[in-house]
Amino acid sequence: MANLKNLEMGKSLLSNKDLCFKRSMMGLFTQCVYQPTGSPIKLVRNDYRLEVGTRLVKMLDQPVDKALLHAPSLKLDKLEVGNVRVETCVSADRQFLAVQVLRYEDFVFKPMCEPHFYTGDEASVMSKVLL
Repeated sequence: MANLKNLEMGKSLLSNKDLCFKRSMMGLFTQCVYQPTGSPIKLVRNDYRLEVGTRLVKMLDQPVDKALLHAPSLKLDKLEVGNVRVETCVSADRQFLAVQVLRYEDFVFKPMCEPHFYTGDEASVMSKVLL
């Protein structure tokens, strides 16, 4: 698994009080845990077309109840290599979700929006839409 600290939203993850980073195997591996439930966090990266990324950013900038109204119109067709990458950190129990949309330009991925964090029922619902 990729190192969560090296993500574009890595600083935001490190400053989140609900997340704990634990080292294991003589410090070789780091595991991120959502402390309220003790659930490990995993990273999911998917690539999409630019149009999908633009619609995702608009959806994420709204409250969850309004964002769900746009969810049926989203067609999240994953690509092998796309010019938009969505990095999602989700707990195993789906009670924590962090999402950031990145656009590939000038040979690097640059953020299209700030990281969005969801907890509890909102995280569970949004994870079903995004993953």
